[in-house]
Amino acid sequence: MLASERTRYIISQLNKNGIINLKNVAKELNISEATVRRDFEKLENEGKLKRVTGGATLTGSAEDAANTAELTMRAKRSLNYDGKLRVARKASETVLDGECIFLDGGTSIAAMAEFLAKRPVLIVTNSELLVRSLNNPTAKIILIGGMFLPHYSMSVGTLAQQMLQQFHFDRVFLGCTGIDLDECYAYTNELDTLAIKRLAMDNGDRTYLLVDSSKLNRRSFCKLDTLTAFENVFCDSSIDIKDAPSNFVMV
Repeated sequence: MLASERTRYIISQLNKNGIINLKNVAKELNISEATVRRDFEKLENEGKLKRVTGGATLTGSAEDAANTAELTMRAKRSLNYDGKLRVARKASETVLDGECIFLDGGTSIAAMAEFLAKRPVLIVTNSELLVRSLNNPTAKIILIGGMFLPHYSMSVGTLAQQMLQQFHFDRVFLGCTGIDLDECYAYTNELDTLAIKRLAMDNGDRTYLLVDSSKLNRRSFCKLDTLTAFENVFCDSSIDIKDAPSNFVMV
């Protein structure tokens, strides 16, 4: 397939869906992921898209700019959605009725709302994305306030930390930007969200990490914690990960 044909397909899918998955594009066009990655890089340099973990999103137009935050978070939920849903379902099974839990921001964690909304639990979260996905929930919800980050659709900062400090959690569920399997470390890419994650961990009995396969072997500039610091690391990968920590749960 010619590069121009690939470009037309990529732009067409972006205009239609707002976001596209690298693996899906490679499969649909019957080309290598490396080729898609190079196409994404070229189009990003031309200002026609923005690369994100596992795919690409729209960028550039005035209409896009007006809706960037909402589009980014809503669209990211569709990236590897089936995998995120499996991870969320498995993680939700650890929660007992009557527990107080913290749910982090991010699309992987937001998927847990579907399985916990009708449960008699108390959910504390700083994620507006998660709260907006709930429909007449049975669960009690406390939304942490503070400085709002539109790009991530969550609250952070001093006020958020002060509110979070008032709680003790039976379980804490966190997402991350990526994990380095060789180094056995989880990463995030925002200092303010890092502070929230660490405070929630300090105030919880058990902490779990949720990752979909697009996060494997990816680093960012903020270290969250070692993978062994978590009760379980839930992942949808079907890859045989050599020397994976004993707390790794493949779903």
